[in-house]
Amino acid sequence: MALQMPRRMTGITDLLVMDQLSDGPKYPYQIIKGIFEKFGSRYKPSTGVIYPCLRRLQEKGYVRKDKRYYALTEQGKKVMEENRDVLDMRISGYFESREFYREFNNLALRVVRDVYNLTPEQVVRGGNEILDLTRKTLETIHRIMGRGKDGNNHHQ
Repeated sequence: MALQMPRRMTGITDLLVMDQLSDGPKYPYQIIKGIFEKFGSRYKPSTGVIYPCLRRLQEKGYVRKDKRYYALTEQGKKVMEENRDVLDMRISGYFESREFYREFNNLALRVVRDVYNLTPEQVVRGGNEILDLTRKTLETIHRIMGRGKDGNNHHQ
């Protein structure tokens, strides 16, 4: 009989819930509160997200329900440890991308504000350079996204 390797979990909600249960049994509201605190008050899952997740994890044998609180099973503990790096990577990616978008938004607003404050003489002097840099920035974004210079997907 071939040994089956456990499949890696990709659902962030499943991992977040299991992570909250890693340090002991909890009531659903405690799970929600723990996730909320982990994300620095930026994400708070609703009960409409948590209860179906808990049912799904129960069906997989990763979580058991004792009275009104939930706990990880031995299998759930093993799966959580096998996927700890996935959770850590997804969470760090979340915070890194939020910081990127915050910084990008601030820069974009400053560019727009400053461009609109240019005098006609300044536009004549440097307008083409600003447009060229903007076009190059868009080309870079499109290249990263796998699109052509025009921003459209190009299938080969």
